[in-house]
Amino acid sequence: MRVYSFEKLEVWKKEKDFAVFLYKLTAGFPREERYGMTDQIRRAGSSVPPSISERSSRTFAKEQANFCEMSYGSFMEVLNHLIIASDLDYITQGDLQECRIKVNEIAAMLTALRNCGYHPNLLTS
Repeated sequence: MRVYSFEKLEVWKKEKDFAVFLYKLTAGFPREERYGMTDQIRRAGSSVPPSISERSSRTFAKEQANFCEMSYGSFMEVLNHLIIASDLDYITQGDLQECRIKVNEIAAMLTALRNCGYHPNLLTS
């Protein structure tokens, strides 16, 4: 089976795993948040991997950089919602800290990808 270039990116794999993590984390949110914060976190978190996938189909560096910037923006949106969720006691401080670590790592990888395109250190071995 063919493996596409975006599937070789470590950042895409981490983003995909983070999106799954967010779905599981938000499963415990109050029922009344189902169409509010839960939906916003899930939408923003799950929008990132497809942006990187679509980025890989673009040939111009400016277009590729734009998809990285959109992904970065979505990550900041997720982090904002998670901070509020923590303030509302929907998640623990430990959950928030774990999310911050993941967001920081992926955001740094997105910045590197935006700045230098496909770099060997961003690829899975």
